[in-house]
Amino acid sequence: MNKAHFKKEITKAISGHGIWKNTLRNAIDTGKSSSTPEKVQHDYHCSFGKWLYVRIDPSLKQGVFYNEIIGIHKTFHIQAAIVLTLALKGKKEEASKLIQLGSEFSKISSLLISKLTEWQESI
Repeated sequence: MNKAHFKKEITKAISGHGIWKNTLRNAIDTGKSSSTPEKVQHDYHCSFGKWLYVRIDPSLKQGVFYNEIIGIHKTFHIQAAIVLTLALKGKKEEASKLIQLGSEFSKISSLLISKLTEWQESI
């Protein structure tokens, strides 16, 4: 396993999911998105998901973090799809509530970042 590459992928994942949260906020504000809830709900469409399922060093799949992060990442995508569905239907208030601090989306997003950071520091 190339540790530098691994750490770079985790840093990209953390950044990418932060950008995605801003993308959701923009979708809520505009009612538009370049993606669809059907696509967003699947955790293997984003670059991190592709790395996690296909390109990751097989030895990393044996560690304590891999399966936990898979589950958290899937939940993040499901929650994001719910928010995007509401945003695209013009339900700004409902969608905004789902991403506010303390919401399920906010909690799972924070947990994902926390676990990714822990995983990165463990290598």
